[in-house]
Amino acid sequence: MKILREILWPLAAVFAAFVVGGIIVLLIGDNPFQTFYQLIGNSFGSLNDLGYTLFIATPLIFTGLAVAVAFVAIAWFTSLLIDPRVRFGNA
Repeated sequence: MKILREILWPLAAVFAAFVVGGIIVLLIGDNPFQTFYQLIGNSFGSLNDLGYTLFIATPLIFTGLAVAVAFVAIAWFTSLLIDPRVRFGNA
């Protein structure tokens, strides 16, 4: 049952994203298979393409990391502002 939750559900989500994306591309009037082939091929086709993909993705990754750190800091500082009797269960 654990394999279903850890592996199959994320794979199902990726498959559903490709299906929805394919439907949108089909509604635009292009071939979804050719579009996804170009998307994957131009992102991971060669070592140079992979390096450029990482070059473009790095600011997005660091922005997400900064937002995550900020949210954790807000939660941590908010917990410090709680009355100590409530924080340690003596209320």
